[in-house]
Amino acid sequence: MPRLLSGALVRNPLIGSIVLGSGLNLLGLTPIILVSDVVGMLSQAALPLVLLAVGASVRLEAIRSVGMTFVMSAVARFVVFPLTIGVMCWWFDIRGLPALVAVLFGLVPTATSGYALARQLGGDADRMSAYITMQTILSVVSLPVCVWLSQLYLSQS
Repeated sequence: MPRLLSGALVRNPLIGSIVLGSGLNLLGLTPIILVSDVVGMLSQAALPLVLLAVGASVRLEAIRSVGMTFVMSAVARFVVFPLTIGVMCWWFDIRGLPALVAVLFGLVPTATSGYALARQLGGDADRMSAYITMQTILSVVSLPVCVWLSQLYLSQS
């Protein structure tokens, strides 16, 4: 079991990049100008490319099959989590723009990198693309409502 787990951790690209970046930082080898510039340009193209890949991989049968697990995760993601953040901001007397930013960060849909990881690591990429697509659609509705409610209840007093 530990061997299986360590193999999965070594193959995980996010873990590898964190270890590599931390190692370079600890050795004082950052920033490497050429590498930073190239990675910066690639990172600007990454989000649109992943969104295209997710959109191209969406299967209607995967969207129909998500069922109750998606409903429960969507309620947690778009209602419970931002509401909890809003209540905590209110409780700790955090108001105005900082409260709005905190609530908005809690409301964004699942990261598109989840699709690439599911695909690369043998997960259910079709279901992940359905989740990302449906959460993105839900966020179009929930973000304006959440901003309005945050401005209403968490504005400067």
